[in-house]
Amino acid sequence: EAFPTSRYLSCAVDDMLQKSSESLAAGCCKPIDSVIYLTLSFAALSCGASPKLSFDNSKEKLNHIVRAIQVVVDTTFSFPEDMVAKKAVVQAYRSVFQYAKWGTLSLYLPMLAEFDSADIDAVLLLGQSKKENTGDDDQTCTSDSPSPAEKK
Repeated sequence: EAFPTSRYLSCAVDDMLQKSSESLAAGCCKPIDSVIYLTLSFAALSCGASPKLSFDNSKEKLNHIVRAIQVVVDTTFSFPEDMVAKKAVVQAYRSVFQYAKWGTLSLYLPMLAEFDSADIDAVLLLGQSKKENTGDDDQTCTSDSPSPAEKK
């Protein structure tokens, strides 16, 4: 807090994390967007960002973190089928995506350490039962199947 700019930088990376997490959770329109949003999430977390946690209790905070982790885990990669690109370009996108995905998870998972494992289990079971009751699967904007562009 020696310089006012450090506070602004902290707010900026927190906002970047929030916006990219919200975009991933909402489901993106273009498959390449998942690469961008995961990379931004990883960059923000790497710079010390923390989710905006203005929750009334720790259960809400835990729900938020678990949901963010589930969104990252459920996000998969594919290249747009209408886009023709060399195999090396597709592989570069996939590599960035995988690095950002697992890097983001490696920074989110330690946030669970402050919670009791019984609380984490309860949140996971509640989320699973909601999915089963509504038949609602997480929306992902991509799949792992190779696209026609990658086959070239």
